[in-house]
Amino acid sequence: MLEEWESSHLEEIIGIIEKGLREESDTAIDGAKCLIEAVCKTILTERGRDIGKTDSPGTLIRKTTQALEIADEDGGDSVQQMIRGMTGAADGLESLRNSFGPLGHGRDAKHNKLGDWHRLMAVRTAETISVLLYEAHCARTTNLRYTRTEFDEEDSDNKKIDRLADVQIDPDTFEIVINEAYRYRPSQILYDLDREGYMNERTKATDLPEEEESE
Repeated sequence: MLEEWESSHLEEIIGIIEKGLREESDTAIDGAKCLIEAVCKTILTERGRDIGKTDSPGTLIRKTTQALEIADEDGGDSVQQMIRGMTGAADGLESLRNSFGPLGHGRDAKHNKLGDWHRLMAVRTAETISVLLYEAHCARTTNLRYTRTEFDEEDSDNKKIDRLADVQIDPDTFEIVINEAYRYRPSQILYDLDREGYMNERTKATDLPEEEESE
């Protein structure tokens, strides 16, 4: 399900987890911890919330549930207790990874790895928490200020904005003026939205005589 985010980073983490389980490697535990962190940080970013450099997985989960207002829903103390259970499980996973994860710290060559059951428990715990938070995030109204979802050309509100827009060109600055309030340079629009088009137009502009550029 998390593949819907179309993230190569998440795909890499999931790949590490799956490979660790197949090969009976504790790298699956490293991946499980990273999965929770990646999901929480993605949601917090898309909700405009601060992320501390030293936030533990439990702290990230707590911040994420607050950002999603999960604790404010019906359920009261029961929901709070479940959230505490998730944060406790995540902190336990971090402790397990710190003790046995081979990628986080250099290990003695004779370091003993965990059993299959421990790895599976770590992975299933991370998977459950990550999917629950992801589904809650998707169920909430998108925060348009911070979302990184691509522009939806078929969105009805976007079409209304287009229809109602008063678009003018400032003859002095060549800026595109929308509703007398928002000003954008053509070069800026191309640079932000169509880098290939920007490069093409820049090549044309470079060949112009200096006096034509200032006209």
